[in-house]
Amino acid sequence: MQKSILVSINRKPFPILLKDEHSLKEKKTAATVSITARIPFEHEKDWHSIMLRLLHNHRDCVGIKTLHNNIADYMNALNADFVRIDFEYQHFTEKCAPISGELGWIAYPCTISARTPSVPSKT
Repeated sequence: MQKSILVSINRKPFPILLKDEHSLKEKKTAATVSITARIPFEHEKDWHSIMLRLLHNHRDCVGIKTLHNNIADYMNALNADFVRIDFEYQHFTEKCAPISGELGWIAYPCTISARTPSVPSKT
């Protein structure tokens, strides 16, 4: 029976390039990234550097479709049976103030998440 452990990077600030699949526009922004994985105990010493390398490799392709594709890279590189990735960021849009009519920026908190199907731990 193989033992596994849960490892994570929590709320790491990281620059990303968001891809809008509908308009095909790209937007640079800063996100707060959290990644959690259940990995075999024998891979415990390398997990942090693997997660950071993959996060860096995928920083220019964060979007709903790409995140689901990228999660397979985390599964394979970590030999994980569960992975969850969350990107939290602010989306800014210009709006007119109702009384003054002045333009101003409004921030909307957003989260893009993906996870693999959870399977029972092999511990």
